[in-house]
Amino acid sequence: MDTELIRLLMVMGVLAANSYTDVRYRTVLGDDRHYAAVGGAGLILFLLDGGWADAGALFGTAGGVTLALVLYRCRAVASGDCIILLVVSVTLPTAFGVPFLPVLTGLLGITMLAFAVVAYNVALNVSHVAGLYRHPAAGRRPFSTCGAAGVSKRAAALFAAHHKRPWERHVIRIDNRRGGFSLRATPVGTRRWEAGGGEGRPVMVAAPVVPFLLAALILLLTLPPMFSA
Repeated sequence: MDTELIRLLMVMGVLAANSYTDVRYRTVLGDDRHYAAVGGAGLILFLLDGGWADAGALFGTAGGVTLALVLYRCRAVASGDCIILLVVSVTLPTAFGVPFLPVLTGLLGITMLAFAVVAYNVALNVSHVAGLYRHPAAGRRPFSTCGAAGVSKRAAALFAAHHKRPWERHVIRIDNRRGGFSLRATPVGTRRWEAGGGEGRPVMVAAPVVPFLLAALILLLTLPPMFSA
């Protein structure tokens, strides 16, 4: 029985639903019990499809689980993102001839996320320098009010942080006591400020991870056929 399409639809459904909640609320849908059920069903379908005899698929599952735990341990993803990666790993270790799909999805998704965050911060900091948006509390230059942080750290902050804009809801406040700040942050414990609060303060964006995982999976499944054609 070929259940590859069913397993793919299960994974796509989980990623699509959680992309919405991740963008809007920075949280995953449901709780751990739901994902244990989905992952268990996906694992059973994978084994019924003969996955137990496919060494490449088993390595894909093992690699995906390992990557998810390493990313969580390094605080590159939150616990909800880790659980979703685990579901992908046990449900869809390979699909349509693409090996190590969970590993490639995780690595490509995190890479795309990193580039997007850097581009976002650079764009906002350039707009600050150009005077397109500049909160009075932020100073004329980005992070000029954090003089104790040092030139090198302020230069790095141009790519990793920015001054909060009025429309932003999901940001991590940078600790800037005594005129300095730290660029070490974790997705856990993200602070949310309401409209009109915190503008001009140095912050890091709490970027959604799941939409980039979904985009990475779609790219991995569509680009190889395009190149082979």
